[in-house]
Amino acid sequence: MNTSHLSATSLYADAGHKSRNAATAMNSLYLLGALVFILLLYRVVLMWMLPLADTTEARYGEIARLTVTHGFWLMPHIDPQTPFFAKPPLSTWIAAASMSLFGINEFAARLPSLLASVATAWTAMAFASALGVKRRWLVLPVLATCPLFFISAGAVMTDAVQMCIVTAALYFAWRALGADQTQGVAARRRWQRAFWVTVGIGALSKGLADWALIGLPLLAYALLEGRPLQIFKRLFSWRGYRFDRANGVVDAEKWAPDEAQPGTRHGRCNAALGGIWHRSRRRTGGRP
Repeated sequence: MNTSHLSATSLYADAGHKSRNAATAMNSLYLLGALVFILLLYRVVLMWMLPLADTTEARYGEIARLTVTHGFWLMPHIDPQTPFFAKPPLSTWIAAASMSLFGINEFAARLPSLLASVATAWTAMAFASALGVKRRWLVLPVLATCPLFFISAGAVMTDAVQMCIVTAALYFAWRALGADQTQGVAARRRWQRAFWVTVGIGALSKGLADWALIGLPLLAYALLEGRPLQIFKRLFSWRGYRFDRANGVVDAEKWAPDEAQPGTRHGRCNAALGGIWHRSRRRTGGRP
């Protein structure tokens, strides 16, 4: 009798303990969700209210504005007479497209960075899920409270787009490397192509910087695993490689002769490369 009474008491105690733990976990989830929502709302308000006072924001915002007002889509300009060669054009194109849709204002210029940061957070959660992390939603408060992530999420810079591309490429690479065991060869090939497409888009974001941020972690992983050649074979895709070459064609379009800067080093380089490009186009009937 005493034994059964003790067993029932212990069962009730365990049930009460589990119930309190579940309630604590739910309260923590609500608090962290409220924190993420408040930070997101605060970020959106700052995007709307703050002027482009920082020199970086002012520079990229003006380049995007000129792209919209003067039609400099092929060759972004830092002023009406000076092309901008410091960065590839992807971030400028996205900001200019946002301005075309929502008007020329600070919020429209910053909106692509916010969307890229949201995509980064979603990819990081998917990455955590693929790694078997049970509470993958913890990625959101961790990222939202990182100062650099918070600032980049609402600034006219190339960093948010670069972060999104690098995160997505590493996620696709991880899925391609593990697809054979769980999903088969066809799935691995899909992840391979997604990886190479993302690498190609990275060429239009920050060029070699994106490739380095994608390639160096993969190289370190391959060396630590002791099988770099096998990992390279599992990631390589001819279709993805051809897409990356197509992005080289897009970059080549920027090499058209620049009449506004005929005497500068960039102008002479552009004129020479543009001449080669357009002559090759004529020989192939316009095909790249």
